[in-house]
Amino acid sequence: MLMTSKIKNLFAKLQDICHDFTDGDFFGLTAEMSFYLLSSFLPMILLVFTVASAISQNYTDAVLVALGALPNKLAKLLIKMLVSRTRSTAVIAITGAFSLFTLSGFVGGLKKALDRFYKVKSDRGFIQYHIITLIFAFFIYISIIASFGLIIFGKLIGALLVKLTSSQDILAIWNISRYLVILVFISFVVSALFRALPAAKLRIKDVIPGALFTTLAWYVASMLFALYVNNFPQYEIIYGSLAGFACMIMWIYITGMSMLAGAKINAMIYQKRMKN
Repeated sequence: MLMTSKIKNLFAKLQDICHDFTDGDFFGLTAEMSFYLLSSFLPMILLVFTVASAISQNYTDAVLVALGALPNKLAKLLIKMLVSRTRSTAVIAITGAFSLFTLSGFVGGLKKALDRFYKVKSDRGFIQYHIITLIFAFFIYISIIASFGLIIFGKLIGALLVKLTSSQDILAIWNISRYLVILVFISFVVSALFRALPAAKLRIKDVIPGALFTTLAWYVASMLFALYVNNFPQYEIIYGSLAGFACMIMWIYITGMSMLAGAKINAMIYQKRMKN
């Protein structure tokens, strides 16, 4: 009887935690953010590829190699779209503006979620709200391009380090650490979003746990998802020629869920601290 009672209490606690975690329309907000991120992702990749093409064919090839880090079906879809399009200055301008606008919708969805998780009301007016979302969308845009740049120019930077240090060992260290630098950079950007967007007054240390969780959860989930998609044929059997697009939707949804999970963890820790 005692063991049964403990199991029931444990189950009840887990149920309460799951309820608290998903409270505030967690999955609905994830879907909203994923839609905006999906809308901005393709134009963003197109813009990066277009700029790289205008600079050098070597950079174009590097972008294609960088896309190879994504699940195979998603990478094939993106590469097929990129190499088959004609580009112009007008296309670059329109693509960049549309991508920035839709990315601001993603930031707005994140702010809505954060305010709801912290149980506060937005303290910004309509114009101020949209200016802030556009500013943060721009910084996210630059951050993503910078991450791509670190991948694209990674070999060039490694060669420069070898030249400066006269050591081949530094190249192996750099090839591993540059991806760690990207993860740290992502954590920094996520921390800034979690700190600045909600109406609640937060300290830097209040947002670090969720930012680290978001970064690690997104990385691990993306790797596991890529492993599954690349090694099991179900997606092609079910979706046929749309398998790549289906993979992209799922991967972006995982990204949105990882972001909100980190935000929710911060909010739960904050609420507990405020009660104590």
